[in-house]
Amino acid sequence: MDLYMSIPLLDSEKDTATNNPCAWLGVSYHKTISNRLKENRKTEEINDFIQISLRLFNNKDVSDISYLERIGNTDDRDGYLQAISQGIDKRHETILIGVQEPFNNRNGNKLESMLIAAFAGTILWLFLSLKPQIDPKELKRIKAGKPDRVASRNFGMQLSYIKPHGDFLITPIIIYINIAVFWFLALKERSFIHLDGANLMKWGANFRPLVQSGEWWRLLTNTFLHGGIIHLAANMLALYVVGVELEPKLGRRKFSITYLLIGILSSITSVWWHENTISVGSSGAILGLYGVLLALLLTKTFPGTIDTPFLLSTTIFVGINLTAGLAVGIDNAAHIGGLISGFVLGLTFLPTIRKGK
Repeated sequence: MDLYMSIPLLDSEKDTATNNPCAWLGVSYHKTISNRLKENRKTEEINDFIQISLRLFNNKDVSDISYLERIGNTDDRDGYLQAISQGIDKRHETILIGVQEPFNNRNGNKLESMLIAAFAGTILWLFLSLKPQIDPKELKRIKAGKPDRVASRNFGMQLSYIKPHGDFLITPIIIYINIAVFWFLALKERSFIHLDGANLMKWGANFRPLVQSGEWWRLLTNTFLHGGIIHLAANMLALYVVGVELEPKLGRRKFSITYLLIGILSSITSVWWHENTISVGSSGAILGLYGVLLALLLTKTFPGTIDTPFLLSTTIFVGINLTAGLAVGIDNAAHIGGLISGFVLGLTFLPTIRKGK
């Protein structure tokens, strides 16, 4: 939870009636609560947070502020701008935050960090500059202007891992769509570590009150949104791993429908479970694909093609994700809903897959 307050800074007491202060002083308070709490307990936590924040704000001693720092284009700035009254052009407002540490310490230990980084870079450069072993025959070919056969073969192999082709078409396309959507929003917000929840809501995040009001499309669009670069990378890696194994066996059409359907079902589970929680991410749909794969592995639909270690690693991966979902800020309802619906769908695929359709 984030609570932002913006206090107008005026040149004199005579300017109290003006709507154009010279700047704004930003004060914020933050707290995290668990999604696993019951709704009445969540409401109590929110009300307590607001009351405590207001009490801290009313008792705030501004005399301990050493200097004011102008805030850049961050999520915090957006929060402070939303706190400013209506009727004011907020685009060019100056937001300042108070800093309590001495002004001379504002750069921290940057010099020491730079020296350490320079030393580490020098050591790395010396290590890389050691003379490598060179194949004389390949060197002669390159000097003669002929292509490097090994490099060409390796490049072609690496390209096949990421280029949509044949039985591996839908998975990379889904990955590229997710990456494109993320970077569009990240560049728009000028942040990629953490995207603002309000903007995610604007672009299609899952949220029960809005879904119940008729915005059903959020059940699907939220599966193409991610809250940060780490969230995106983890999900896309997991999607790639399961897609390589599952898409060739299901086929393009069945794989596409399965992914989208499980994504919607996991979103419905999240809406049913959480009353006032914003949810984004493709993890529910991806866990559903692992559910399909588990169903096919446990029923030995592909005998001899996938060994026991792969089944074990898949089971461990699913278990780790469900355990990680117990952490604050992770929608485990979508994970569980996706996994169960995927497993059930996998069982329904058995007759057609065994017939080779």
